[in-house]
Parts: sequence; structure tokens; C-alpha cells
Amino acid sequence: SILHRNLKKIDEVFVKFIYAQMIDGVIVAIIFSITFLILKVRYAVALGILVGVGNLIPYIGTFISICLVFLITIFTGGLPQGLFILVISIVLQQIDAQIINPKVIGDQLDLTPPIIILAILIGGAYFGPVIVFIAAPIIAVLKSLIYEYIEEKRLKEKKEKIKNIRKHISLNKNEEFKKSYKFNYMTNYKLQKNKK
Repeated sequence: SILHRNLKKIDEVFVKFIYAQMIDGVIVAIIFSITFLILKVRYAVALGILVGVGNLIPYIGTFISICLVFLITIFTGGLPQGLFILVISIVLQQIDAQIINPKVIGDQLDLTPPIIILAILIGGAYFGPVIVFIAAPIIAVLKSLIYEYIEEKRLKEKKEKIKNIRKHISLNKNEEFKKSYKFNYMTNYKLQKNKK
């Protein structure tokens, strides 16, 4: 049924979205860990993984994990290092939010990064923070349903055209048969008449 097919499609899209978020989380963890190691931050890898895990919860998770990294760095390396790491973390987070995350999700959901960013902005502006988390999969589902509707309509039109062509051929064949029958009947009638 249509409902079953659509529910299956929604399920597939959300599974792909979660998978994409996990890939993005791993990428973020690696980038942050390497950056923290280069900057000689204590517990660099652990803090990088913390940001990667926080990144699985869009925006709020990243914000909380960066705040924790900032506080831990203050206690382990002092305020100047903490502030420097905070600035670096915000820059890296923006690179992820604007480039890496839309690209990874876009590849999984077959959407372009600008469409994902636009969906997130519109979702956040009109429907609140909850929709921001699922804006990309919602757009992917809508796109898929619209494409399917257009394809079904196109297929229906093709079937109608084929049906009309067959009907036309059938009518023509009937007309030809009638003409042929009429011609043969007249010919036979004339031959019979001539014999008499």
C-alpha cells in the first residue's frame, strides 16, 4: 500500500541521516583530536572524542561539549590556553556546520549542502529548535515523495498515450477490415452477376 511504502521510505531516510551524523561525529572527533594534539592540550584525544560525541546531537550537543572542553582546558592549561582553545573550537565547529556536515548528510540523503543549510535555517526560524535536528531528513522525504508523485504521473500519462494509440490502431484495423470486406463482397457480387 501507499502508506506502507511511504513509511518505509521515511524509515530509510532517517536511518541514512543517523548514519551520516555518526560519520560526521567521527570526522569531527579526528579533526579536534589532531588540532588539540598540535596545540599540546592535555587529554587532547579524550577531548576530541568528547566533541565528536557531542556533535551527534546537532548544535546543543556541540555547544555543551565545547563548553566542557573550554572548562577542562582552563583547569589543565590555564585561562589563556582555555580562551585560545575556545576560539579554535568555535572556528572548527563552524567549518563542520557549514561545510563538512552538510556535505556528509547531503551525500547520504542525495541533497546539496545549500539545500540542507537552507532547510536548517527555515526549520529553526519558523518551527523551533526541535525541527532543526530533523530538517534535513524531512526535506529528503518530501523531495522523494514529490519525485515519486511526478514519476507516477508521468507513467500514468505514458500509459494513457499507449492506450490511445492502441485504440486508434484497433479502430483503423476495424475500418480497413470493413472496407476490405465491402470490396470483396462487391467483387464477388459482380463476378456472380457476370456468370449469370
